[in-house]
Amino acid sequence: MALELSSISVDGHGLVRALWPEVPKQDFPDQTYARLISYVESELRMLISSKGSSSTDFHDELNILSILKEEKDSPRHVVLEVVRVRCGIQDEAQCRALIELAARIWLTINIDSFGIATIGYASPPPAKVTWNDKEMSLRTLVQNQFPISVTDYQSGEQIPLSLTMMELCSRSKYSVRWTHNLLEHLTIREERGSGVILVYEHIICLLNHRKYPDHSAIPEAIVEEALDTFVVLFPLEDKRTKRFLKREKREFYSVGYGGRGCKRQLQLDHYQYWRKSMAQMGGIMANPPRGWRQAILDTERRNFEQVSTIWFGAIATVLTVVALVFGVLSTLLAMSANRLAAEANSLANESLNIGREANKLARDAYELDRRQACLEPNATENLPDFCP
Repeated sequence: MALELSSISVDGHGLVRALWPEVPKQDFPDQTYARLISYVESELRMLISSKGSSSTDFHDELNILSILKEEKDSPRHVVLEVVRVRCGIQDEAQCRALIELAARIWLTINIDSFGIATIGYASPPPAKVTWNDKEMSLRTLVQNQFPISVTDYQSGEQIPLSLTMMELCSRSKYSVRWTHNLLEHLTIREERGSGVILVYEHIICLLNHRKYPDHSAIPEAIVEEALDTFVVLFPLEDKRTKRFLKREKREFYSVGYGGRGCKRQLQLDHYQYWRKSMAQMGGIMANPPRGWRQAILDTERRNFEQVSTIWFGAIATVLTVVALVFGVLSTLLAMSANRLAAEANSLANESLNIGREANKLARDAYELDRRQACLEPNATENLPDFCP
């Protein structure tokens, strides 16, 4: 059972057939399962890359997957023995690693007792489960990973109607990170001063687990509730959510939500396994939004007082600025008028001085003409009034 790392290739139809044999062939176009296939290929690479682990052929791994599905209610030591006998694997550690790989492929839950599925991951490492109890079945192991949420809340408390992942991310410091691991779905954490919400991306797996429960080891209640969280956080009828998913390259609309339509479960009482996360996201929505969204009234009008304060403050600021501008303009106009008046007064004074000079020149000219006339012969007799 050997396979070179460079030749890893997953047969998508074969994978889907092994996981859910009843899925009609026309129901799984390549794009619907593309991310699941990519996930399986990465799991095979990590197994081959792990120190001390042998490589395996994909079809041999599907045989182990088939055995695991048959023995999902059997203790681990029984599953181990059946795989060893039917697949001819003598090394117990290798056999356990291959069984856990099959479980990860089947359930997209990080069952990893050997640290294989964390190879190449940056900090923090993905959440994982160890299957060390030889008396525990796979179904019980999975059930134990989804305890009933314990959180402080009042019975009948509602999730805000405005809560969608698009709305939450746009009004807060949180962003979405997609995960293959159902254990991490709606995990909320802080990283480098900003918030991250992990969202499970293989919704097609949830839909198939729900439709074909005999081919699943995940309890139906967990599958149903996980799908309900998607209906709330990614409503099909919301255009902004559609744009958000398109931007994230996650098209849930091609597969829908298993007939759930637009009915959103907004009662916190409805949620057992993800109640804490849903309540926490509701709390984030109750916080004042960041940036320009502080000035927008939300759909439930909960921030009416804050929005009113912002807009009244903005209007008061604008009016103050306008009054200040007009005050400055009035001052400038008054200064200009005063300057023009001073210049006009100066011109009037200059005109007066020029008039005086002109008058003096006229008198001087008259006196000169009189004297010249008086120099004429007989001037005294002819001009007695001017020539005394």
